[in-house]
Amino acid sequence: MSKQSTLSLWIDFAERGEQMVYHVGPYAQGDICREAMDLYEAGLISLVRKRGDKPGMFHYIAQRTKMERRV
Repeated sequence: MSKQSTLSLWIDFAERGEQMVYHVGPYAQGDICREAMDLYEAGLISLVRKRGDKPGMFHYIAQRTKMERRV
C-alpha cells in the first residue's frame, strides 16, 4: 500500500479557493509536482507560481477549484 502525499490528503478536504504550497524551489520537479499536474489536468486545482524571498526561488501553489472528489 502506498503512502498518500500531503497534496492528495489536502485535495479531499480543501474548500474551493483554498491554497497549499506544495513545492518550493527553482523548478517544479518530483512526484508531488507530477501529481499536481495530474490534478490540474482533471480540473480540480489551479497551479500558481510566486516568486520566493531569494533570487531564482519560487513557491508552487495548488488552489482548489471545483469540489468533485477524485476517483
